[in-house]
Amino acid sequence: MPKSVQSPGISECKVISRANRVLTVAITWLVIVAGCYFFSVASPGPETKWEQFPSLPERATSIELTRFGYVRVYVESGSSYMTYLYAWQDQPWALYDAATEAVYGEPCEINVSSQFHPPSPPGEPISRSNADCFASAESNFYADVVLLENNEVWLWTHLYNGAGEVYSSLVYLAGALGVVLLLIGGMIKLYDGE
Repeated sequence: MPKSVQSPGISECKVISRANRVLTVAITWLVIVAGCYFFSVASPGPETKWEQFPSLPERATSIELTRFGYVRVYVESGSSYMTYLYAWQDQPWALYDAATEAVYGEPCEINVSSQFHPPSPPGEPISRSNADCFASAESNFYADVVLLENNEVWLWTHLYNGAGEVYSSLVYLAGALGVVLLLIGGMIKLYDGE
C-alpha cells in the first residue's frame, strides 16, 4: 500500500489557524475587559447625578469642602455657613463652628486629581471644590460641590474602592492577560510567516 504523503501546506495551515485562534481569543478578551472597565470602573453609572442642597440663608461668594467632611460657604457679610457632607439632607445650613467640625467630622482629602469626571453642573459655577472622603471601612467616595451664580449649591458624588478596588485590580490583571495572549498570537503568526 502506498504511504500517504502529507504536504507541507497542511501543517502550515494548522499553525496559521492556531495563530488566528489565539489572536481571536485575545482580541475578544480585550474587548470584554475594556467593556467591564468602562461600565464598572471608569463610568460612574446612571444613579450618579447632581443633587441640590437646601437654599442658603445669604448670598454666597465661594464654597469649599473641608478636610473634616463639611461643606463650607463664605457669604457676602463676611461670615460663613456649613453643613455636614454626610447628612446634608437632614441638617440645615448653620453658622460655621470650627470646634463642631473638628469633633464630628470625617477625613477628606481635598482638591485631588480624580479619575472621575462629573458632567457639567446645572448652571454656571462661580466656585467649586472636590474631595475624596471616607465612607466606610471598605469604600470611599469622590465629592464635587459647586456654587452657582444663582446662589444654588449642588453636589455630585461617586462611591468607589472597597470591593470595587479588588474588582478594578482584577480587570487590570485580565487586561494584562489579554495583551499577553495578543503578543503570543502575534509571535506565532510572525514566526510562521518567516
